[in-house]
Amino acid sequence: MAGLDSIAALVTASAELAVVRLIRGAISSGGPAGGVGGTGVGPILPQDGRINPRFVHDPEPRINPRKVIDPTPRFEPRPVLHFAARDTAVEALSAPAHPESPRIHPGPLEPPWKVLPWENPPQPAPLLKVVQKPPDVIRRGTILDVFI
Repeated sequence: MAGLDSIAALVTASAELAVVRLIRGAISSGGPAGGVGGTGVGPILPQDGRINPRFVHDPEPRINPRKVIDPTPRFEPRPVLHFAARDTAVEALSAPAHPESPRIHPGPLEPPWKVLPWENPPQPAPLLKVVQKPPDVIRRGTILDVFI
């Protein structure tokens, strides 16, 4: 009795042979690539063997009617503005009144242009607190840098 491997090889070989036969039959019959009325790579010739000139379409010129906008728009002239002369006597009478007391509110900080440089010595820069933690050797292990 034949083994299972030989039966599988026989089935595969017969399937491949069937595919090869189908491909050879398609090539020999002409098909789309054979040029028999198809759209393949082969030459496409009419049945009588003559090559006709290319068809050229020359349409007749067509004049369309003019577009009409209804109602017809009106273009009106710009309005002309005439300025009247101003009465300067009225403006002179309405002068602003001065306040009774000045409203000066000094702020908590003195402006820098009022302080001379030698009166205000430079302040030392503030120190930043740097927190240094010991390495976590127990949990992360030891890192060794070896440069060769």
